[in-house]
Formats: sequence, C-alpha cells, structure tokens
Amino acid sequence: MRDKMMMNTSTLSPTNLYVDQNGRTYLSEGHYVFSVDNKSISEHYILNPFWNWFTYSWIPDSIAPNVVTFSGFILMLITFALVWLNYPYCDVPYHVAYCAIIPVLMFLYQTLDGCDGKQARRTKSSSPLGELFDHGVDALCMTIFAQSLMTILGVTAVNHPILSALTHINMWYSFYSAHWEHYHSDYFFMGYIGACDGQLIIMGVYFIGLWNQITNPILYPTIVHYFMNNVVTVPFLNIELSYGVAWIAFAFINGLGSIGRCIAAIFWHYFKNKDQTPNKRNSFIGSLFDLLPLTVMSLTWFIWISFNHFYSVPIPVEHSSIQPHPLAPLTTLWQRDSMWFVSTGGLAFGMYLTTINISRVTIQPFQYFSFQNIFTVGIMIIQLLNSLIRLAVGSAIVEEALLLRICCIVSLIVYLDFVTNVARNFSKAMNIYIFKLGKRIKEAKKMN
Repeated sequence: MRDKMMMNTSTLSPTNLYVDQNGRTYLSEGHYVFSVDNKSISEHYILNPFWNWFTYSWIPDSIAPNVVTFSGFILMLITFALVWLNYPYCDVPYHVAYCAIIPVLMFLYQTLDGCDGKQARRTKSSSPLGELFDHGVDALCMTIFAQSLMTILGVTAVNHPILSALTHINMWYSFYSAHWEHYHSDYFFMGYIGACDGQLIIMGVYFIGLWNQITNPILYPTIVHYFMNNVVTVPFLNIELSYGVAWIAFAFINGLGSIGRCIAAIFWHYFKNKDQTPNKRNSFIGSLFDLLPLTVMSLTWFIWISFNHFYSVPIPVEHSSIQPHPLAPLTTLWQRDSMWFVSTGGLAFGMYLTTINISRVTIQPFQYFSFQNIFTVGIMIIQLLNSLIRLAVGSAIVEEALLLRICCIVSLIVYLDFVTNVARNFSKAMNIYIFKLGKRIKEAKKMN
C-alpha cells in the first residue's frame, strides 16, 4: 500500500502547503504508530510516577492532550520573556524573584510535557497530531532552555560571543539528530540521561546560583557573579574555567555525544536493514543528506551573527548598573540584540524539526527545498547582504537593528502560518479537533 501511495502524484495547494494528498490519505487511514525506547533513569523511577499522579489528580479527563501541551508552552513563553528582561546582566529590579520564578516555570512545563501523553492514553486520543504538536513545542523550548542557561551562567553573546552561538547550534543538532534517527529507524530512542535530566540540571543550576546570591549578596550581587567569579581546574589539562564556562562545556560535550550516538545508530540500522520504505534513503550516506537542511541553516545563522559581531555597526558602549560586573560592555549588534538573533534562529529550528517529523508521520518524501527551508535561510541572507552593503559603501539599505526586528517578526508570522496550516490539515485528515476531544465526523458531513 505504501508503494502505491508513494507513486501517486503529490498535490500541494495554498491551503495544504506542507502536507500533500498522500500524507493526508495515510493519516486518515490510521496506519501510524509511535514507537519509543525510553531508558531514562529519572523518568522511570521518579518522574513517571509523579506525572501519573499529577495527570489523574489534577487534569480533568475532559481536557484534550494538546491543551496540556500548549499550557506548558505558555509557561515557557513567560520564562523566555523573563530571560529577555534579564538579559544580559540579570540585574534588573527584583532580579532575584525573576530568577527564582524561572526554574519553577520550567518544572511546571516539564510536568505538563510529561503528562500530555498520559492524558492522551487516558482519554484514548493519541494521534500523530498530538505527537507533532508535542515535539514542535519541545523544539522551541530547546532554544529557550539553552538561552536561559547561558544567561545566568554569563556565557552569552556579551563576553562569549562565539561559544554562545555554537552552544545553540550544538543543542539544535543534538535534538534534531534524535528525530532524524527516529525518521530513519522508526523508533524514538531516549538514553539513560535524556532531555528531562538535562532540564532538571538547568533548574538545579538556577537554584545553586540563587542560593549563593541570597546568602552572600555582597560577593555575588547577581546570579551571574557566582558563576563568573568562581573557577574550576580541568583535571590533567591544568586549565582554569569559570563555573559558567565549565557548565556549558559539560552541556556541549554531552550534546556531541548524543549526536555521535545517533549517527552510529543509523549506521548500524542501515548496515542491518537493506530494504527501506520508499520515503527513506537507501543507504547510510543517503541518510546523512537529511542533515543538510539544518546544516545549511545553522551555518548561515552562524555566519550572519559572526559578521554582526566582528564587523558590527558601531554600537554606543552600554554598561551594567552594578559595578564591578563580570560581563563585558555591549559594543556589537550581536551582543546588544542577541535575543532577536536567537529568536530568529529558534523559530527556524522549530520549522526544521517539525518538517522532518511531518515526513515521518505522513510517509511523505523528505523535502530539501521546502518553502520553510528556503525562507528561513533566505531571510538570514538578506540581512547579511544588507550588512555587507554597509561595510562596502558605508551605509546599509535598511538600518540593521530595525531590519533584524522586522525579519524576526516576519519569521514569527511565517512560523504561525506553518503550524496552523499543518495542524488544520492533520485534524481534518483524521477527523479530530486540535484542542478538544471527540471526532469531527459530523462537521465533515456538513462540509460535504
């Protein structure tokens, strides 16, 4: 049946730009099944029992799973707003309260993220739409977690411009590679130390910094001071790193290990299995090409932000209100407007992660040159060219900070159009609602 479906001509109209007819047919016939291999120790012994209790005790059985997912996402948006207000010095009024609220919001998000699947099974409403919605939210939250961690550690564009950019790319790749493995192997692997463990570590880092800030405010007037003013010596290398850089190095190495494991798993998968379904690559080398879209986007994003650091339009020097401060003054566009750059890249990553998951759950061929891929890279290239013109002739066509904000907002609009279009197509194909339980059969009959 898959062969027959893949031989049909795909049709994409303005109302179903991201899900073709074959994909909608496959969804409507209900063939897809989610397979997961979760070995996380914390989830098995601690989090899962807690999530079960929370689901059955606090979430009414009339609530749709996607409402649970979206509620957690709202909490992470509040987290991102607080991080943005605190960036880059974490010394705005009531900063202690802000930084105390953030890990609480993260924990609530993690709880709701763990409960949405249990609510789906409880209400017998599991679906590819719910899985896509859940992972799409996780993709956006990955950027929020990374930026929130780097902000309190002092490893941001202010004094570690290149390391902060590479850390985002590393975390994007580690998350994407797990879903890339899922796409090719048909099951989702979660190791002994998984995403939830990383989130718990980030919350713990927040509380460690807060405890030292509260107990010794003279030495650590902000949470950043603690992580930047203390050092650790790397064994055998005799290299001193600030606590902040050491934490990021740990996260970076863990991300590289996760990426390497996924690549090794797919190599072994193709070594054992010669016959593949029509929408998959027929070799390990072929599967690596599915990493190209994210590679191109990440490289373009890195070049764009690097140029806006090393060849930035002159920025008036801005200092922290607390002196002496461990962070450097803001002198480049990347340093001052880092949150705008990160938001643009995070939205692009959200679309890329969702795109490969759409291909997986609908058995559509993976698209290298989809609209969202071309748009996200194109909008970065436009801004880079605008800066190059300023460097060449002395004046940009559009003021760079203004163009950055416009492009970020346009990226948000395109992202919202992308997710609403996909959600609408999925819900119609499966005759289900997005944010409430029940079937849409009666509604479909009226439409006919």
